[in-house]
Amino acid sequence: MTFYEVPAFGLLFGAMALAAAVACGAHLLVRRRFRTVKFSDNNAVGGIVLGVVGGLFAIMLAFVVGIVWREYDDSSQRVAGEVAAATNVWYAASGFPQPQRRDTRAVLLRYGELMVHEDWPAMRRGGAQPARRSAPRASLRDGRTVPAEPLGPAECPGHGDAAAGRDAGNALPPSRRQ
Repeated sequence: MTFYEVPAFGLLFGAMALAAAVACGAHLLVRRRFRTVKFSDNNAVGGIVLGVVGGLFAIMLAFVVGIVWREYDDSSQRVAGEVAAATNVWYAASGFPQPQRRDTRAVLLRYGELMVHEDWPAMRRGGAQPARRSAPRASLRDGRTVPAEPLGPAECPGHGDAAAGRDAGNALPPSRRQ
């Protein structure tokens, strides 16, 4: 069993038990080593030190929570971007002739299957499959899924208004045209 397969609750309980065991063990070692010292004379200093250490711990904890939150947000944005890109390619493929449309969509489906069934489990184990991620790019590069020449509005089913949309773009001010 690897570290990534342990449930989060188990990790939390284990970390708390380990911290408590280390603290109790350190306390016992100090008490046995310094039997003749009267520790109650230093209680006032201990309170001040405990306050400073507690404040530093709170600051460190705030940084850790902030960093983890940001990393989670970044990864969820990357996933959303990847899904949006795949969705755009899926719908853009409707403008391709049938063999390319079918091949493009098959590559997208295979890519999704590879991510769900191979990459995500590999990431849970602490690794990744970079060769698998390049499969859709290689398929697109070798020309199997890309039409040989650009298609006109008449060849794109459901996109007959593309020429009208280009003409409507000429009504934009020059600063807004691309």
